[in-house]
Amino acid sequence: MPSVEFGDKIGHLLAYGTLTGWFGQLYTRFRTQLWIFVGFCLMGVVLEYLQGLGPARYFEYADMAANSTGAALGWWLTRTWLAGALLKFENKLLWKSAG
Repeated sequence: MPSVEFGDKIGHLLAYGTLTGWFGQLYTRFRTQLWIFVGFCLMGVVLEYLQGLGPARYFEYADMAANSTGAALGWWLTRTWLAGALLKFENKLLWKSAG
């Protein structure tokens, strides 16, 4: 399997963006979404420091940056027209299963 340059950073960005966006759609109040964003940024930093304590994983500032950038992207997307995408998708599934 070919390796993609910065592939793990893209993975970090997508993971944190997805998580922040997911929870940002579940909790729609601005203040709650902001705390979700801050929480995922802090989690990314803390997990990097914890990884640096063990011999099998590496501590990288670039991972922290990718985590926080992903969280920011996910939070930003909850402020756009995509904000209700999960609810709309769920409603379509419910209508199809009912009829």
